[in-house]
Amino acid sequence: SPEIKACVFGSTGFLGRYVVSSLAQVGAQVNVPFRGQEDEVRHLKLTGDLGRIVNFPFAPSNEDSVRRAMEGCDVVINLIGKDYETKHVLPWWINFSHERVNVEIPDMLSRTAKEMGVRQFIHVSALAADKNSASKWAKTKSIGEDAVRRNFPGSTIVRPADVFGDEDRFLNTYASMARSLPRFLLNNDGTPLKQPVWCNDVANAIHAMVQNPDAIDQTYELAGPEVLSTKEVVEFVFQQIRRPPVVVDLPPLFLHGLATMMEFGPYPKLTRDKLLLDAQDIVIKP
Repeated sequence: SPEIKACVFGSTGFLGRYVVSSLAQVGAQVNVPFRGQEDEVRHLKLTGDLGRIVNFPFAPSNEDSVRRAMEGCDVVINLIGKDYETKHVLPWWINFSHERVNVEIPDMLSRTAKEMGVRQFIHVSALAADKNSASKWAKTKSIGEDAVRRNFPGSTIVRPADVFGDEDRFLNTYASMARSLPRFLLNNDGTPLKQPVWCNDVANAIHAMVQNPDAIDQTYELAGPEVLSTKEVVEFVFQQIRRPPVVVDLPPLFLHGLATMMEFGPYPKLTRDKLLLDAQDIVIKP
């Protein structure tokens, strides 16, 4: 409805465009805070009527810029996330660690939203979130959820499984690795289970939570209808890109070494933390 005024953090990411588009289609005003260049959010302007998508430059370290973006909003949605720790030009200098992205930023956003009198806070975490996980990413996701619940009582937590769609980092990662490497490297025999969920379904579910009294103080686990092994997912990707599958199951130590080397690049497709995460089943527990 036209009276919704939402602020979507992390809207420049893969899931962000679908959430903004879903809200904009019903005439909501959507505030889009962005870091970096204005042209990174230009595509979102087209998802709503003239003047309904409003850009706000912001920095997580500048709370005033966060307050400006949230001002007058009924709902704040946090989609900020990163699969890997981002580095400066110097590869050993981490500027956005998992703790910073998954704990400190949600902590600050939920606290600020409460101070600003925002009525609803929706925080997108992950189905893999678990304090006891070997993966630092999954562990910090869980700690971030606790921070949000503490600062903003009644907040809604959303836990999607692996999300797939046009520009995803799930199926596309498998596809680009299959194209760039002579042999496809499979972790743990490809036995870990996945339950992939479509990006539009996640966006529409988040939209359904907006201004919905039933969503207050709830945690929603979102996953697709099918449970597949990693091997089945990879075989599906091979079919789609019409590439004969040449799969090598490698000892964990070799993959670990390869991931360590890849981490020195600016956009690593494989990290040591990702190997730990991929070795786990990411499905809704019965």
